Amino acid sequence: MERSRIPWFYRIKVRVLLISILISIVPALIIGMYFLYFTKQDLEKSVQTQNESTAERFAQKMEFFLFRTEERLKTTRFSLLATPAAEDRQAILYRMLKKVPLAEEAVVFNHRGKVEYGVHRFQIMQEDREESWQGETLLDELKQKKEYYGPVQFQSNNIPYMQIAVPIFSEDGKTFRGGIGVKVRLQSVLTLLEEVSDKKEEAIFIFDSRGNLIGHNDFTEVLQRKQVNESFVVRHFMRVSNPKLLPIPSQYASYNGKEVLGVYAIVPRTGWGIAVEEPVESAFAPVRTLFFKLLAFLLLIVLGASVISVFLSLSFTGPIEYLEKLARSVGHGRSKEPIFIRRKDELGHLITVFGEMTERLESQGKKLLQEKERLDAIVNNMGIGLALITRDCRIAWTNPIVREWLGEAATDKKTLCYQVLKGTPAICRQCTLQGSENEKLSADIVTHLMLTNKERIFRHNVYQLRYAAEGEPDYLLVIEDITEQRRMEDIAMQADKLSALGLMASGFAHEINNPLATIQVYAEDLVDQTHTQRESLLDVEEVERYLNVICKHVDRAKEITQKLLNFSRKSEWQEEYIYLPNICKESVSLLSHAFTKKQVMISTSIEPNVPYIKGDALQITQVFVNLLQNALDAIGEQGVITVEIHAKDGYVQVHVIDNGIGISPAYVGKIYDPFFTTKPVGQGTGLGLSICYGIITRMGGTITVKSTEGQGTTATIELPAIKKEVQDEQEKYQGTYRG
Repeated sequence: MERSRIPWFYRIKVRVLLISILISIVPALIIGMYFLYFTKQDLEKSVQTQNESTAERFAQKMEFFLFRTEERLKTTRFSLLATPAAEDRQAILYRMLKKVPLAEEAVVFNHRGKVEYGVHRFQIMQEDREESWQGETLLDELKQKKEYYGPVQFQSNNIPYMQIAVPIFSEDGKTFRGGIGVKVRLQSVLTLLEEVSDKKEEAIFIFDSRGNLIGHNDFTEVLQRKQVNESFVVRHFMRVSNPKLLPIPSQYASYNGKEVLGVYAIVPRTGWGIAVEEPVESAFAPVRTLFFKLLAFLLLIVLGASVISVFLSLSFTGPIEYLEKLARSVGHGRSKEPIFIRRKDELGHLITVFGEMTERLESQGKKLLQEKERLDAIVNNMGIGLALITRDCRIAWTNPIVREWLGEAATDKKTLCYQVLKGTPAICRQCTLQGSENEKLSADIVTHLMLTNKERIFRHNVYQLRYAAEGEPDYLLVIEDITEQRRMEDIAMQADKLSALGLMASGFAHEINNPLATIQVYAEDLVDQTHTQRESLLDVEEVERYLNVICKHVDRAKEITQKLLNFSRKSEWQEEYIYLPNICKESVSLLSHAFTKKQVMISTSIEPNVPYIKGDALQITQVFVNLLQNALDAIGEQGVITVEIHAKDGYVQVHVIDNGIGISPAYVGKIYDPFFTTKPVGQGTGLGLSICYGIITRMGGTITVKSTEGQGTTATIELPAIKKEVQDEQEKYQGTYRG
């Protein structure tokens, strides 16, 4: 059995496996990502809160250290004022240095800032030390009885320091005598940092109001004078100075390029900022751990789902694949193979039903082949030409009849239908294939072609194929060779004319006999006058009057004879524009003697401005004569025949009404049959209504007969009126119309 050619990624078992895995993974993944997302948010808030607490504690500790240093300076100031001896004063300063561990130098200076005496923690005081205590800002602050916190400065070895001083006034508090101050090396602040934070990954640093780094838990950063003002919290401190306005989370790239979560706090006494920055990598380490645990959990789910899915997909798709192979085998025309799968579920039932279906298909296939053989025999031998045409008028297929009639040109798929059917190089005017959606596009379209030096007449109809596939032919063309039919119709019409002429012969003889008798009388009288008046001249006026009477009756006889010849002549179908009231008058005049002889009253009711129609005037005259003759035969003496002509809904309607004996209901359905007549033998051929039906149908109209036995008959003709613009054009040349 042939292997399936379906790609693996379209196979149902692959899709079942993927769907099972997705169903098992996606919910867990969504839930896990949901918890990871909110856990990350909570962790960001928690880390920021914890770092804010760390920064606040460190700021409080710095504030407390500065406060204690300030208080010790004030206490020492009172001790110095009470001790006059210089040696004792230096001892007091040494004791103060011990109580202020971050201070390395203590001095007492006068009101001009000159150091009077001082001590140093690590070396003997130098004379040039006094210059650093003579700043104007320092003295101005002290004179205002304020404590002085100097700006951060850097020594030559890049170690930062600052000065703290309190004023000394006289006992009455009015005279400024100088102050006492200490120099604090900020490198020692690291001892406080170690007490505040136990996270090795955190970076805790201090910066002044200008953004200078003055302290760091990695003091090498200070010694290298790193520019920390690239950090977001430092810029925020310098612009806003309100740590409460930091975004949550405050995540950014620090001055060293690392992605961090950072906060800061402010030391009120000095205006310094204390920043705490924790790397995102270490801050989110719990989230990563949770993510890897979730990933391991998902992998376990995928493994379990894959095992279950493989089992289910094989159980589910195995019968389907087997059914597919059976279907492919049947599709390739092989005989049905035996079914080996026996299952009691829906798939087993489906395979069983498929086996039954293949048996029916095999049986129906044989029947289709038989039907195709019959259809081919009918299509090829029915005597009617069939062709399939595309929307662009190309002939896509023909049966042998069309090929026999039109030659091999009809089999060329590049051939256009109007080239072989009309023999013209241009598309037919108002082609019925262009834009029509009717099932039947045209009826009784007649074309004349010269084939083998003989004119052949074809009638064809075009039908739309509503369910044609894309690129397939859209229309069916049915072609009939009606050459013999037309010849027989012409013979029948001529026979009908001759029959009508036979019925009208006595009337025509009487019509001609009257003018001939008058001519004879006047001619004999004229001859007698010439004999009796040989010797005298004839009266010229009298002779002229006789001759005028003779000419008048000769014209009358000639007119009657001409009408008879016109009606009886055999001619080819010739379309022209026709005004039906004129045809009606001419037809009535042909039967005038018969109406007079039978004392029948003929009345006409013609609507003004009746539209013209298009057709053969001689043929429509024959229709009028036949209908009037039928009405005349159906009524007794002193009967009434009415002819009505009017326009309605784009048609010209003609009603021929008589009050004769009518037609029996048993015969109404046969009146159009050739050679059927209810008249006595010798009074009719039975071709009249059959000929009328053929002529009216050929002109695109309809003819109906309604009759009530004993009350009369109404024959109604409907013919399409020509368009108003065509009629207006033709009225300019009304003299060319028939009648």
